[in-house]
Amino acid sequence: MIDFKGFVRFMRSLFNDVSIFRRELIQNALEACRQAEVRHGFSKCLISISVDSDEGVFSISDNGVGMTADELRTNLTVLFRSHWPSSEDGSLGIGQFGFGFHAVFLVADRIKVVSRSRCSPDEAHEMDFLSDQGVDIRPIVGNLPGFGTTITLWLRDDVRHLLDEDDTRNDLEKTFLYTHYPIHLNGMNVGLRRPDGWSHPIFSGDQANVEAWLMRRYGWDEPPLAIGSVKFGNGGWIAIAAGPERVPALEVYRRGIRVVQQELIPKPLNVMVCGVIDVQDCELKPDRETLVVDGAHRRMIAAIREAIIAMLSDLGRHQPDIVAQLFDHYRQVIVAALGSSEELMRTMGPRLPVKVFGADEKSPLAEVLDGLERLVWVKDPARDRVFADRARRLGWRPVLLLDSDERELVCRVCDTMAIPHVSVAEEFLAEMKRKVTPSALVPLFRGVVPADWEVICCEDVDARMPLTVVRLATERESGIGGLLFDALRAMMEKEGMSGFADRQDKTIAILNKRNPVMARLEQRGTHSHADRELARILFFSGRLACDSKISVGEMDEFLDSLADYFNSSAA
Repeated sequence: MIDFKGFVRFMRSLFNDVSIFRRELIQNALEACRQAEVRHGFSKCLISISVDSDEGVFSISDNGVGMTADELRTNLTVLFRSHWPSSEDGSLGIGQFGFGFHAVFLVADRIKVVSRSRCSPDEAHEMDFLSDQGVDIRPIVGNLPGFGTTITLWLRDDVRHLLDEDDTRNDLEKTFLYTHYPIHLNGMNVGLRRPDGWSHPIFSGDQANVEAWLMRRYGWDEPPLAIGSVKFGNGGWIAIAAGPERVPALEVYRRGIRVVQQELIPKPLNVMVCGVIDVQDCELKPDRETLVVDGAHRRMIAAIREAIIAMLSDLGRHQPDIVAQLFDHYRQVIVAALGSSEELMRTMGPRLPVKVFGADEKSPLAEVLDGLERLVWVKDPARDRVFADRARRLGWRPVLLLDSDERELVCRVCDTMAIPHVSVAEEFLAEMKRKVTPSALVPLFRGVVPADWEVICCEDVDARMPLTVVRLATERESGIGGLLFDALRAMMEKEGMSGFADRQDKTIAILNKRNPVMARLEQRGTHSHADRELARILFFSGRLACDSKISVGEMDEFLDSLADYFNSSAA
C-alpha cells in the first residue's frame, strides 16, 4: 500500500504539465505495437483513442503484444523501471525512467486496464486502480477481447478540459513528429503515420510541403524566408528555417516523439532560426524536460550549428534575393553571426547591403567594392559629414558603417579581397597631410588650440572652411578584452612604460590656406590682439562645424572672443 495522495504530489513535482499522460500512454502503445511486430510478426498494428467530455472518459487501445497477469502486476505497479527491451533488442527505445504509465494518476482517480497477451492467447485479464481501494487484478471469463491492451481513465472534474477533441488532436500533432503505426482519434486517422520509405515533409526536399508544414506548425501568416535540412549521426535529422518573425526554440524529437523544446541554437542565430531535430538517441534529465549535457549533447549542438551555417552559406552563394530579405529582417543578428564563422563571412559577407554616403538605396557590399582601390567608411554621419562631403568630391564613395560589428565584418571582407580600408576621418587627414605647407598661421593657432592637439596647415579642397577638426578615437574593446586592456595600460603607466601610446585619442586642427579669411591672416607679418581673437573665433567655428563637443565654459570663451574682436576692430 502507498499514500495515493502523496504519490500524486510526487508525480506533479516531476511533470509540470498534467496533459503529459496522453504522450506517456501513446508511447507505451507504440512500444506494444513494436513488440508485436518484432516478436510475433504482426505488422497491422493500430492505436485508437477516444475522448468523451460528457462522461469524462479517456480511452486508448492498441492491438500490440498485450500483457499477462504477471506482466500487468509488474509493469504497471513497479516504479523506476522501464519494462520495454532496449533499442538493440528491437524496441523503439523511448522508455527511460519507468514513470510512463503512472502519469495517469495526475488526472484520474480510477483507471481500468484490459489486456490479452499474444504470448498467452487463451487468457485475458482486467486490472482496476481505485485511489481509495488499491489494485485488483482478475481474469476475464467468457468472450476474450482481441490481442493488445485497452486503458480507460475517468478524469477528475478539474482536468476534464483535457478531453476536448480538437485540443487532443493538436496535442498529438505537436507531440509526435511521426509515428510508426497509425493513430485514430474518435474513429478518424490523425495522419501521423510514417509509411515505409516515406520521409516526413520537414525532412524532404519538397520546399512547398515544408513551408506549408512550418506555417501550420508555428502559426505563421507568411512562409519562412529560408529552409535547410541535414542528416547527422545515426539516423538523425535537423530541419531549420529562418522565420518571418521571432521564432520559437528548437524542438527535439526522439524517434518521432517529442522530448523537449529547448534553446539549443547558438546565439544570436536563435533569434531568426528555429527548427526540428529528430534523433535516434538522446538522454534526458529525470524531470524529462531538459537534455543531459554530455558528449552527445555537445555533438548535437555542433551539428545544429553546422546545419545553420550550411543553409546560410548555400543562400549566400545561390540565392541573393533571399539573403537580402534576411538582412532586412535580421541585419544585426546575421552580422554578428558572420563575425563568428569564416565560411559565412566568405559566402554571405559580400551580400551585406550597405549604403554609400549620399545614396538613396543600399547595395550589396560586393558591388560597392567592385573596382574600388580603397574603402572609406563613415562611422557617424552627423559628426563626419564634413569629411564625407569632401570624400564624395574626391570620388572616394564613403560607406556608412554605423555598428562596430558591421565595421569589423566589412573590414574582414575587404581583407579577403585585398582592399585597403580606412575611416573617412583618417583618409581625409592623410590627404591633407600630403598637402601640408609651412605657414605663419601655425604659431598663431598653437596659442589657441589645446596643448595636446596637433596643428597643420594646407590647402583644403573646400575654400569655405577656414579650419577643420579631425578627432581620431580608438574604440575601446568591450567585455573582458577591454577590461584587460585597461588593467594592462594602468600597470604599464605605473611602471613608466608607454606601450599603449598608439591606442590613445588624437585630435588635429587643419588650417585651410585657401579660405579667404585665413589667407588674409597669413599675409599679415605680425598678428595683433584682434588677430588672435579672430583665430580663436575661427577655431571655435571649426569645432562647431565638425560637430565637436563644446562645454558651457568654452562657449563663454567663444562669446568673449567675439566681443573682444569687434571691440578691437571698432577701436
